[in-house]
Amino acid sequence: MVVLKVLVENKVFRSGLKAEHGLSLFVKTDRRNFLFDLGQTEDVFFSNASQMGVDLESISFIVLSHGHYDHTGALLTVSEVVKKDTVIYAHPMVRVGKYRKQGSLMQYIGVGKAPWDEVAERFMVDFAYRLRQVDEGIYVSGEIPDYGYPMSLSEQYVLENGDEDEFKDEVAVFLVVNGEVVVITGCSHRGVLNIVEHARRSLNLPVRAVIGGFHLHQKGVDLVDEIGEGFNAMGVKELYPMHCSGMDEICRLRERFSGVCEIRSCGDEIIFS
Repeated sequence: MVVLKVLVENKVFRSGLKAEHGLSLFVKTDRRNFLFDLGQTEDVFFSNASQMGVDLESISFIVLSHGHYDHTGALLTVSEVVKKDTVIYAHPMVRVGKYRKQGSLMQYIGVGKAPWDEVAERFMVDFAYRLRQVDEGIYVSGEIPDYGYPMSLSEQYVLENGDEDEFKDEVAVFLVVNGEVVVITGCSHRGVLNIVEHARRSLNLPVRAVIGGFHLHQKGVDLVDEIGEGFNAMGVKELYPMHCSGMDEICRLRERFSGVCEIRSCGDEIIFS
């Protein structure tokens, strides 16, 4: 059995919990517990974890989907709670500074302000450039190839050298549950269909569900329709779009997708058995 608990997300409908623009999921499996992303702020992350009764000391590893501030906010402070030998899995390019270009201004939107040598002092860091099996049925995707599906890139997202960010640092998690794959994604800048296709080709198994940010907000109905039809063609059965997916876009996706498409927010659980 796999249980995913939404720690941080853009929406909240439960009293006592907080929401923010960000994402963090607590994942409990029969073999390991782990965190996928760490939200935008320490306050929301730790407050929700406490309210939800999440045992952070049970965490054996953390996956960082990519190097943006809204997915890495509690990175250093969570080290004070989890075990000393906790592993962080991330792409090596997560260390590269990221910016949002607004005219002549450059706004830093990367992983906090702490140097990576401080992160390395607090965690065991494993840079997963290629597909990495963490445990039985648990995989970190490594770099997401371009299989020809739409990506969510923009000239406003740039690296510290000024080049456009192609989000080479983006990784996902693939969980094998009863012979099918559950895909967990942070923002899908590399394209959510590329991520699903990477899971299918890497594991040679059908994809049952996709969970996380699809990066469809304000991307237009044509793209949403294409994504929905792509999921159908790939045989995906369940969608749980969050974070940067956009409410209007989720509603449109539900019209186009032939399977289950449900909204989840802070405090919700998703169970696969």
